[in-house]
Amino acid sequence: LDLKRGVGSTFAALVSLSAGAPVGQYGPLVNFGASIASFFSQVIKIKMVSPDVLMSCGVAAAISAGFHAPIAGIIFAHEAVLRHFSLRALLPIAVSSTISAAFGNWAFGGTPLFSLNLDAPDLLSLLPSLFLSGFVFGIVALIYMRMIFMFAAVPSKSGIGYLPLALVAALVTGLFGMFFPEILGLGVDVILSFITDDFNLMLILVLLGLKILLTTLCVGFGVFGGVFSPALFIGAATGQFMSSLLGQIAFFAPSTVLAVSGMAAVAACVVGAPLAVVMIILELTMSYDYALAALISTMVAVMVTNSIYGHSFFDKQLEQRGIDLSQGRGNLELMEKRVASILTQD
Repeated sequence: LDLKRGVGSTFAALVSLSAGAPVGQYGPLVNFGASIASFFSQVIKIKMVSPDVLMSCGVAAAISAGFHAPIAGIIFAHEAVLRHFSLRALLPIAVSSTISAAFGNWAFGGTPLFSLNLDAPDLLSLLPSLFLSGFVFGIVALIYMRMIFMFAAVPSKSGIGYLPLALVAALVTGLFGMFFPEILGLGVDVILSFITDDFNLMLILVLLGLKILLTTLCVGFGVFGGVFSPALFIGAATGQFMSSLLGQIAFFAPSTVLAVSGMAAVAACVVGAPLAVVMIILELTMSYDYALAALISTMVAVMVTNSIYGHSFFDKQLEQRGIDLSQGRGNLELMEKRVASILTQD
């Protein structure tokens, strides 16, 4: 990775987020961590740790710092970047993630981004709702990812270029943001409200629809930022919607668990790291029951998106560039090797 490009994209994301763009911070944060690690691997030439493992250390440190979730950072690096678990990689990634969390606690007080203090739910009575909602979460994640690619195809097809379209996206976002400021920025406070408070069904639908529309418009038209944080917002809104809807038809008593599960399910479909996202939920809520509930909905949602769309938003991006990760790292390595290099007359 190019350090200058990594720093530049991080600064671009900082400007977008500071100005209220409905994009995420974790994609740029992960890219920044990986860029720094890649720079060190090129300069220092550490032979004990391979470049891909060192980049995974940077990714784990970024997730650990962003969520104050060191274990989730370790799992995310293995699940989303390395694509396999190995003891060789575990030690440096674990050290990197733990040091990042410790430094974050020392420097910033260690308050998690989502500080949730929730009572344990009754899982048995919630199982049908969690299972049913998982399909809805998967469909919403599918719409979200497809819309990003739909808008991303416009600049090249139209020939207008990114700058005018990015300004159009900013203008449209600003106009809607005047009336619905909840959709601007990361929306951390709104996500917490989705989990802890009750919303009117119509308001939930409006916020959900606008967040999907404006985030996909901004990301597709070149306003720099991530897709993970908006996925958390979209998932929490969908979970709140399902909770209100099922509560109105007397299917089950409204509960905060669906908003938390929706947050995990949609984000897991987008980034392709279900175990890491569930671990984030566990480390944020400190509730084993909430993590189990999130696991049920997440696996159903991932099953839906995997069968219809693909492993993740990022895998789809790579697929469009001719890089197929669906058959694993071994296949990718063979794709990079020329037949002539192993040809022999023996």
